[in-house]
Amino acid sequence: MLAYWPGLISHSCFGLQKMLDICYNYGVTWNILFNPVKSHLITCGGSTPKATLQLNNDTLGWSSKVKYLGLYLTNDTDFKIDLSTAKWKYFLCFNNIISSE
Repeated sequence: MLAYWPGLISHSCFGLQKMLDICYNYGVTWNILFNPVKSHLITCGGSTPKATLQLNNDTLGWSSKVKYLGLYLTNDTDFKIDLSTAKWKYFLCFNNIISSE
């Protein structure tokens, strides 16, 4: 069985690792498999920590940009949402509708 969680938020890498361990233990108990390949770590501003976090005994990778609900969250100093892809898709659809009339 595959599962997806929208996100875990923690103020420290230690706290985040504890939450990942809770998710792993819950998954073992209820036969739920969390996919570490599709899981990403991102910071809210500042530099990427040197910490290594694991899920299912696999190391999770730090990312500078994460796609969530079709939008890209970036780890800039003010933690922006990158709308360029969403705008591009909107204009593409809009132009297709206009040209079909």
